[in-house]
Amino acid sequence: SIGDQTATILESSELLGTDVATFLVARLHSGDLSTESRFRIVKLLQADGFGADEEATQWAGTFALNQPGADRSIPPSPSKKKAGKRPSAAASALATSPPPRPPTSAALPSALPSAAPTAALPTEVEEIPEFVAEGSRENAFPMGLKQGDDRKVAVFYGTNRAPLASQVAPTPITPLAVGLASAAVLAMFGCFFLFPKHSAMRYGIASLLGMGGLSVVTLQAMMVMSWQELEKEQPRYGGTVSDKNQYGVCEVSIPQGHQPGELESPQLFTFEMASDPEKHVVLTHVQSMPLESFRAALQSEMDRKGKNIFVFIHGYNVSFEDAARRTAQMAFDLKFEGAPVFYSWPSQAKWYSYSVDQENIQLSVAQIRSFLLELATTAQADTIHLIAHSMGNVGLTAALSEIQLTTKPLFNQVVLAAPDIDAEVFKTEIASRIISKSHRTTLYTSKSDLALISSRYFNQRNRAGDSGPEVIVIDGIETIDATAVDTSMLGHSYYGSNVTVLDDLGLLLKNQPIASRNYLKAIVRGPKPYWAFESSRLSKVPPQPIEIRR
Repeated sequence: SIGDQTATILESSELLGTDVATFLVARLHSGDLSTESRFRIVKLLQADGFGADEEATQWAGTFALNQPGADRSIPPSPSKKKAGKRPSAAASALATSPPPRPPTSAALPSALPSAAPTAALPTEVEEIPEFVAEGSRENAFPMGLKQGDDRKVAVFYGTNRAPLASQVAPTPITPLAVGLASAAVLAMFGCFFLFPKHSAMRYGIASLLGMGGLSVVTLQAMMVMSWQELEKEQPRYGGTVSDKNQYGVCEVSIPQGHQPGELESPQLFTFEMASDPEKHVVLTHVQSMPLESFRAALQSEMDRKGKNIFVFIHGYNVSFEDAARRTAQMAFDLKFEGAPVFYSWPSQAKWYSYSVDQENIQLSVAQIRSFLLELATTAQADTIHLIAHSMGNVGLTAALSEIQLTTKPLFNQVVLAAPDIDAEVFKTEIASRIISKSHRTTLYTSKSDLALISSRYFNQRNRAGDSGPEVIVIDGIETIDATAVDTSMLGHSYYGSNVTVLDDLGLLLKNQPIASRNYLKAIVRGPKPYWAFESSRLSKVPPQPIEIRR
């Protein structure tokens, strides 16, 4: 490139005239040079005294903004003058050079470089580490993700979870805890075999207490192991609602033996206490970012993989970590050509905190709406798809309802998977207010969803994602009954864990009409039909790659 040629000539001649310096400054501001070219030019200008004087400090940001992998939205502190160097012609070029313009998306360096530079960088340059903690290096995004590194997935996030105030690890396992666990195991097994023989209630109670003690120690061990895996300097988010959104990106590794639909995790019955990247889907890095850097990194990822976004909003009893892992697993299995994004609201990640989660999702509606509008207005994506699961549908549908009508839909596909929403409220109040916000709205339901059956009894109202009482059929929404597919024990996570549903979701995201998609048949029981997975046609093969229609 012109930058490499110019730098090579100047390095060999050690000449840097005023006219040349002015030209180089203009080229740096244009933002159309390669990362390596910008880096070499900046080092030449610095070596010749550029920006060394007080009157030149306004230009210091140009240096850092043109470093490889740097966040070009925040000017850092001025460069220091090197000993024995004169200001020379480069400094005088400042007087005639225009001030640096704010960088645009097109001018931003790639946050995910496709390959290492071919030429060696100067030895005095400090190497950027693979992970950069929040607040250092202006929140750059040097995660080392490269084209061809297909076992690691970058997933972008927005969240209104408040960051944890202190990064204090859980109390480690002590010898006393190990002793208690051993006693609990003996009590559990001993009383388990004595109870049916003697029919004594005390043996049953003792067995339950043993199981409880073992569970507590096991969970404590898993918390300690999990903390050790995720670097302590990384931002961590809790279950408290924040009044503002945080932005960032995560790196999630996918194991070599990954099976489509599986969210591989440590299993108690195999005595796996810690996540293993060789066996499990693991969240390895979390990088928080200011909004401008988030926009730049997201744009860079779309430039690399495709101008498409899907946004996943998780449900009840889900941690930030598990939301990141599920998003990465879905993107990997779907071979999604674009940037996967998730929004994590402050779920308590505890099965017994259903009512707290209900309150927190309502408190999160304004932030979810703000995040969706941010993507719709600044991401420059060809398509933006929205996928919500369970209680996450409460936040998504409320946010869509509050978005004012525009001349055209802001989103392409809206997918409501197993929505934990009052069925009557959904039919009479919500549906008519959300269908105009996207090109297509799809509702996945099931009558074997035990989680929604429990919610029905807890709330004393039918749920929109529970097709047991009735299948909701509404104009403007395509309803799919997923009862026939093989599901998990609760039958609630089929949207991301079943290969048939994943395959259908992939076809949906590439805008294939529902009548021509695999495995579905039309059910006519009223004025408007709905669709259902047909048992005899269910898929046993992984989802096919998605080819997005532009």
